[in-house]
Amino acid sequence: MTEPLKSLDPDSGRGMWEDLTRDRAIMMSRKEAQAAATIPSTLPDENYQVNNEGLTNGPTSLGNQGATNIVNKLMLAMFAPGISFMKLELAAKAKAQFMQQLGLEDDSILTDVLAEGEREAGRAMEQSGSRPHLYEGLAALVCVGDVLMDLSDTAAISFISLHDYACKRNRRGTVLRLVFRECTRVSELDKEAQQEYRAAVPHCKPHDKVTIYTTVKLVNGMYRSTVYVEDVKLSPRHSGKWKPENMPYRCLTWRLPLGQSYGVSLAEDYSSDLGVHATVSEALADGAVLASQFRWACNPAGQTQPEDIETGMNGSVIPANPDDLKLIFANMGQQLQTVVTVEDIFSRRIGRGFLMNTAVTRNAERVTVEEVRIQAQELETSLGGVYSRLAIDMQGPIARWMLRKADISVQGTKIEPTIITGLDALSRTAELQRLMGFLSDVSTLSAIPPETRDLLNEQPIISDMAAGRGVNRSKYVATADAIAERRQARQQAIADQQAATAGAQAGAQNLVNQGAAQ
Repeated sequence: MTEPLKSLDPDSGRGMWEDLTRDRAIMMSRKEAQAAATIPSTLPDENYQVNNEGLTNGPTSLGNQGATNIVNKLMLAMFAPGISFMKLELAAKAKAQFMQQLGLEDDSILTDVLAEGEREAGRAMEQSGSRPHLYEGLAALVCVGDVLMDLSDTAAISFISLHDYACKRNRRGTVLRLVFRECTRVSELDKEAQQEYRAAVPHCKPHDKVTIYTTVKLVNGMYRSTVYVEDVKLSPRHSGKWKPENMPYRCLTWRLPLGQSYGVSLAEDYSSDLGVHATVSEALADGAVLASQFRWACNPAGQTQPEDIETGMNGSVIPANPDDLKLIFANMGQQLQTVVTVEDIFSRRIGRGFLMNTAVTRNAERVTVEEVRIQAQELETSLGGVYSRLAIDMQGPIARWMLRKADISVQGTKIEPTIITGLDALSRTAELQRLMGFLSDVSTLSAIPPETRDLLNEQPIISDMAAGRGVNRSKYVATADAIAERRQARQQAIADQQAATAGAQAGAQNLVNQGAAQ
């Protein structure tokens, strides 16, 4: 029978949580402020209640626009609909052995089988409905810098906010300890967990609130998890054990500084500019309101009566002296122009940082692959290695999750899911473009006059064209014997066609001659 812990064990769920969160209050306040300046929903205050308050930006929403823009670009570049970001590959040596065993002359059958596996895995992810969760996860990375990706459920991918998890890394960035929590009620626990908790806490009620702590530790090269409900340690059937590459809980970061356990967000990189822009925007709004205010000063001893001005109809005649009235307003046009100039400077800075002034995607239902390629290039060049880091840390585990969901097992085989980073993330399109470019190069040979082609050694030329395009020559270019056979067959077909045509013409002529003789 499971018993509650009598004292707070530092390795227990609550103990590890308090240990790892003890010194991060300042960091959490800073990250909450960065989220408030960009997308507040990524890390609201812990006391936030959706029923009582809204999540809005301050004097300006430029940070929100920039963060939304970069997240949309990341989604399109990393998880573009209809384009697989992973590739199932078989090692060259294993591929050669496989082809030899089956007596295959080329790997086209193997390529088709692997491509179908990729498509099946892609369909499994689309059917899981995980795309909105991926968007929220990327938004948290851009605005907060940290998020926990949960791949333990094959039904869908989910993400956990920094408020509900904590971790400790070594100097190489490897996660040594991880703990995350979930607040629920006793009645919402699974059946086995309810039984174990009720056995340890017999006086609990179904509507009582409880916190589930899941701890993960790296022990002898393996990750081991333990689940606690409050201070009650659940039985080993709720625990897990994984190799590092198969661990379902992934602590993702936007950019991880050396020797740190938590990451730095894009919003933190531009936090100073965002703060200045907010201050200037508030001053601009206040100044615009002040500039729009005006009053009329009236000479109390003059002929003009204020009541006549206030109540008189447009175009009506009233007794008045123009010198009795004077317009009073805040003459601050020059000052406002200065504020506008400063605001524009910081807007451009933030726009460049969040790629707002380099947008290329059309607002349309269908976006061309070329536009996706350009966006991937922008991300790779403007954000340095961040995009490639996300491709490895985020897309790699998701690729293995997709295979599990599609019931495709590659264990015990030489087949590995490979994530191609940077522009090559659009691997299928890149290969097709290289092949089409090679065919276009080869077709230029047909435009060369026959007299000139007789002077050229075409095989080395074609080989260099294939190498320049990154195409496997042996896979797409026929051998000299095969070329000779094709030419001979084509010449024989032409000769047979000419003979058939000549025979038909001779037969027709004979019929004509016979008709003339009669």
